[in-house]
Order: sequence, then structure tokens, then C-alpha cells
Amino acid sequence: MNKIIKYEHHGKEVSVREDLKGTHAKHCLCFENCEFFKPNTIDNCLIAQSLFEFDIDYGVTTPVFECVKYNPSLIN
Repeated sequence: MNKIIKYEHHGKEVSVREDLKGTHAKHCLCFENCEFFKPNTIDNCLIAQSLFEFDIDYGVTTPVFECVKYNPSLIN
């Protein structure tokens, strides 16, 4: 059985499988150089921004595995 731990994330105590803590970015399509993913900017992808706000409101983490808007950036 996987060990479940608690820690503070965005000001809320959350539960997570210990082996998955902090791994969402390596599984999330947004972090794969998508041209629309611009976190912490006014130009951030509407989908990514909406998910981030949902995550903050509900204390969850939602990596994106599939996306209709994904397009690899030509820069990088």
C-alpha cells in the first residue's frame, strides 16, 4: 500500500501519495513546452489558468494529460 502524507500546498493542508508528491509537472502536457503555457502572466493559456484557479479553490492538483490546444513552442 502507498503511504499517504499531508503537507501544506497553496495555504491548505492536502493529502498526497508520498511517491507522487511534486511530480505533476513531469506528467503535465502544459510543461512540455506548449506555446500557450505562460504561467504567472496575463497571456497564460485560458485552460491552464482556469485549472490552476480550480486547484487553488479546491486544494487539488490537476496535471493535464490531453489538450485540444497543445502546440509545441518554436522557441527553445
